[in-house]
Amino acid sequence: MTNTKMTKREYLVNLLNFVKETEHEKDFKDFLEHEIELLDNKKKNSKPTKTQKENEELMNRIVEAMATFTEPLTITEMQKKHSTFSELSNQKISSLMRKLIAEEKVVRTVNKKKAYFSLKD
Repeated sequence: MTNTKMTKREYLVNLLNFVKETEHEKDFKDFLEHEIELLDNKKKNSKPTKTQKENEELMNRIVEAMATFTEPLTITEMQKKHSTFSELSNQKISSLMRKLIAEEKVVRTVNKKKAYFSLKD
């Protein structure tokens, strides 16, 4: 069983179902439908931020750089071997690696409490 939090939209939909039984149904219903519509519109209009665009570019550069490595390496080893990594902090690379792992582009393996990263075949 997972412990997932309900989103604002889910709360509003549940309230809308509950409100159908009250005497002020129309007022509540109109308000809740409007709020749900605003949430839906907000989601459609969202664009990637400047930082998100920069991170996408960095992740592409990281994948290209990792293609030159023949074996899995730690982040520190990558920083020593390639200029793409040396200009970034260890924490920044770690954060980007986590995203690449989620996108299934990179594989993380742990050996003796050290994390090694390699491209997914």
